[in-house]
Amino acid sequence: RESRPGGLVRTERLRDYWRYWDGHLDLGFNLQQATTDTLGFYAGIATTRTHEPTRLTLAANYRYGTSQPKGEDKSTIEDRAYGLARGDYDFTKRLYGFASADATYDAIQQLSIRAVPKLGLGYLLWEEKLDEKRRNFVSVEAGGAWVYEAYFGPEHQDFFAAAFGAAAGYQLPYGAVLDARLDYLPAIDDFLGDYLLRGEAGLTVPVVDPVAL
Repeated sequence: RESRPGGLVRTERLRDYWRYWDGHLDLGFNLQQATTDTLGFYAGIATTRTHEPTRLTLAANYRYGTSQPKGEDKSTIEDRAYGLARGDYDFTKRLYGFASADATYDAIQQLSIRAVPKLGLGYLLWEEKLDEKRRNFVSVEAGGAWVYEAYFGPEHQDFFAAAFGAAAGYQLPYGAVLDARLDYLPAIDDFLGDYLLRGEAGLTVPVVDPVAL
């Protein structure tokens, strides 16, 4: 905890460096013994560095689940890993640019890897600042992407795609947060016949700081 003359104490330097970072660790487990026995596990981590006008987001998660009806063999119903790296730059209070890359492994879909790099612009349709870290917002995005998918075995495919997206977040009473995201990536040469559509929604409810459901 000592510091050199005119310098910061070590803990103060660490606090100064990490003040731009915010993150969370997610853990989930489910067990059911009934007509069909199920077992599931989830682990995820995400962190965001916000230093206006830039934001850097890093995230990864893994899901695994099994199912066993009475008198039958156990089967794996979920075995999926996902990773994301994304950077945002605010040009104005409403307009921002983004670059991202994500990768997915899904054994149930026989997917060895799906890689999706994206580049584009986003616009805040609505934003309500509540404090330094909390806000309500709705945003839309458009740009370009490349989708590469390799399956177990020799099969693979890739295509250039338009990238359309939307995201929203809303602060609920008692510190709860509702957030959602939708991505639509149609192939440039076949908008209706070849596309990737992804969506997710989450509800976070605080229990005891820093634990939430």
